[in-house]
Amino acid sequence: MRKLHGRQCQVEVVEPALAREFIKDHHRQGAPRHYKSDISIGLFHQTELVGVAVFGTPRTEAMQRKYTTEIRRMCFGDIRVMGGASKMIRWFISVFKPFDLMTYQHAGGGNTDVYLHAGMTLVSEAKPKRVLVRNGLTAQTATNNRLDWFSIDQASRFGPDTLLGTSLGEVFRDDGARVSNVDLFTEHCDYHLETVPGDHLFAWHNPNFSFYTYRITAPGSDKYYIGRRKIHVTNAAEADCLRDRYFGSGGTKFQNWLANYGGDFGQNLNKEILGIYRTWGEAAEAERVLVSSRHLVDPLCLNSIEGGKGGSGIVRGEDDTAACPVHGLTKHTSGGQCRKCATAKGKSIQACPVHGESVFYGKNCQACALTVSMRSLHCPVHGVTIHIGGICRKCASRKMNSTQDCPKHGTVTFQGDKCLKCQAERTNTMKECPTHGATKHTGNTCRKCAVAKRDTVQECTEHGAVKHRGGRCLTCMNRSKTTTAHCDTHGQTTFHNDECAKCAASQHHSTRVCSVHGTARFIGDTCYKCAVAVSDTVKVCPVHGMAKHRGNSCYKCSNSKGFEVRHCPVHGEAKHKGDKCHKCSLAKSSSMKECRVHGMTSFNGKSCRKCAWQKRSDAKKAV
Repeated sequence: MRKLHGRQCQVEVVEPALAREFIKDHHRQGAPRHYKSDISIGLFHQTELVGVAVFGTPRTEAMQRKYTTEIRRMCFGDIRVMGGASKMIRWFISVFKPFDLMTYQHAGGGNTDVYLHAGMTLVSEAKPKRVLVRNGLTAQTATNNRLDWFSIDQASRFGPDTLLGTSLGEVFRDDGARVSNVDLFTEHCDYHLETVPGDHLFAWHNPNFSFYTYRITAPGSDKYYIGRRKIHVTNAAEADCLRDRYFGSGGTKFQNWLANYGGDFGQNLNKEILGIYRTWGEAAEAERVLVSSRHLVDPLCLNSIEGGKGGSGIVRGEDDTAACPVHGLTKHTSGGQCRKCATAKGKSIQACPVHGESVFYGKNCQACALTVSMRSLHCPVHGVTIHIGGICRKCASRKMNSTQDCPKHGTVTFQGDKCLKCQAERTNTMKECPTHGATKHTGNTCRKCAVAKRDTVQECTEHGAVKHRGGRCLTCMNRSKTTTAHCDTHGQTTFHNDECAKCAASQHHSTRVCSVHGTARFIGDTCYKCAVAVSDTVKVCPVHGMAKHRGNSCYKCSNSKGFEVRHCPVHGEAKHKGDKCHKCSLAKSSSMKECRVHGMTSFNGKSCRKCAWQKRSDAKKAV
């Protein structure tokens, strides 16, 4: 294994997608769930990505009461970087200035000194814990969290219906007692319990901040408001807290009271310091005790919610709002720096000699950083394929996939125990989009809007005005994966990713007898005509009247999209797509040539139409 020192590397913010790809390949638990507030950073040696860390809000409610920021994942590739963890943690602290950090480290893993060297403190030693593991595996061989193994917290909170896609619902024993979610896994879902080493808890608190709780009152009113606040002062005294002219944000109840009693800029308010604390967690706990349920039972209390909640964002420091010349009104640090500028520092769009226009962080092309760890190697199953490290990507993706029977969709692809079609139906629904009308939505996002954001029509030197994703022509990208080579079965034909396209298609397509349509083409075990009949209906289209629809899309409207009627010097008034006459395009692909079997006849490209029809006819007779 190669060795590097941390001082030979540099740290930069990286795209979440790049971080997730790296973590999937190098961390036993895989990539964590991504949230918008998460920040991913990468450790680079020259242009090679050698380490990744992801920071975010603590995942559990218990930790959210004590800390604001968690190191969710940290891992390194096939290179040992001495001091790499310390470098990434210290860089994150210096740039984003969090109130605190916490992280877990598995007791059965490597050396725990990496967090101690980074300035963190061991808060609690690991205690053995129990996990659910799929039968046939052990805690050591199970690698995929939320598939091969689950923590007790995950299993008890969500249950197998959510995590595995089952439909068990509530199950009761003979004595009427409800079966717990953990027992459902062991009794109905082919899992067993194992005891494993627990996790060490490490933490760090920013010494440059102090926190205090306060009470706000006003002359002429018996009502009061209790809150907490941070200030950028080390070991603050009461005088420092009073100099902080902050009187609380509160809710509607407090704001209405403030308008009547606060005066201009709060000069009528009295501020009493109730306590000063070294950490954010101590201040949050103190506020929780001070307010508790008082806001519900005491009519004089102006608090709208229970104390100790909220304020767990990842980027910490002074959250003053100021004008940024780039981003407008945004949050700024105590040093006057725009937080959006700090996050985007070093990020730019530059020309890469390999990938064209690409996202750069500093001097590193992100696409190059991803491909450094990729190389073409020979796989005994798939031949020459892309490998990440020493693992074939096709093998890795197919390990989790299998063909099983779903009670709703029949024989379909499963990922673990989850039917992929069932999963897609949960996330994809038909909703009304103000731009595209009734379309598929993923969550609340219209899929057509999402595609339109990333795809634009630009000029390509080779293909003219075509779709581009980012700065890359989609037609060029597709053709780079497609080549022409010799296949033992089909002769000279198209290959896609080193696989004959006709061979790949024939694995899924066959000609069989359907009870409804007779001899027909099948895709897997599904008759193609039956599948089309289910999805196609006749509805009223405002343009074409009664017409075939697939879903809510009229066939005639879909076929006429992008076409307009213009004058062609050859065919007169005819349909055009862009500057190309549709009839001219068809005439180019059709021609009269000499066929060895049928003589002079019509060809479509290089294929004789009569020969093609004869092949289809012979195939039907053979069935």
